[in-house]
Amino acid sequence: TYNLMFNAGYADIMIMEEGEVRNWTQHPIKVVLVKDGEWWKLDDVEPRAAGAEPDAGVMPDVAAYRDRAQRHAKMLVDKRWQVSFFDTESTGLQDDDEMVSAAVITAKGLVLYNELLLPQHPEKLWRPGKNMQCAAEVNGITPEQLTNCAMVEDALVSLAMILTGRVWVAYNASFDVGLLERECLRYKHPLIYSLGIHDAMKLVSEYVGEWNPTRNQFQYFSLGAAASMLDVEVEMAHSACADAKTTLELLRAIANGAPVKSSGDIPF
Repeated sequence: TYNLMFNAGYADIMIMEEGEVRNWTQHPIKVVLVKDGEWWKLDDVEPRAAGAEPDAGVMPDVAAYRDRAQRHAKMLVDKRWQVSFFDTESTGLQDDDEMVSAAVITAKGLVLYNELLLPQHPEKLWRPGKNMQCAAEVNGITPEQLTNCAMVEDALVSLAMILTGRVWVAYNASFDVGLLERECLRYKHPLIYSLGIHDAMKLVSEYVGEWNPTRNQFQYFSLGAAASMLDVEVEMAHSACADAKTTLELLRAIANGAPVKSSGDIPF
């Protein structure tokens, strides 16, 4: 594939970054595909025409997205609704990693659940992960702290009672929701259902409005960076309860139209 694209004059495509998006609707790349068993394979690429370039990026209407994010946040922090702000900590980021902490608070800031949890394999907290950093170094939770804590299997019963049939808000929701689902499957507990899942990270990205032309989307920020940009105080980073509270405060700030610091002013 590389040789075909390179010889056709598309060498620049082969050095794209992971997650980068380029559209070629104005100058479509013409290729020949041939059937190879159950799959199709690239057989030929038509030479690149003179002046053929990917489509120019289109800058979205930042004000319109910011307005939507603010209205969205106002709804989620409205104390009249059954909204649960949910966060977890885990032994790592791999699919076999386990939950070691969970917290749920309401839009009023009332703590419904906040527990350290004992997984089947707490030693995974010391397993090297991204950048050779283990989870214990990130969240400050060690296996020794979990010895007398509630079992994850028992925690699922409590979490189900609290979360079932409510609207969920989480920062980088796909991580927390995915972890919860995997734990339910691990312990053969019925999957817990919501009445809607809202990712505060996406909402923050729309409100901040920094466009990433490489990925063709608004830039995402870590919880800590988002808190700094919106001048929200963080109690204790990487504590499930503190992170849930920070998420709530971020949405309150957005709902109130908080000014935004540029990411260039944030020291991390």
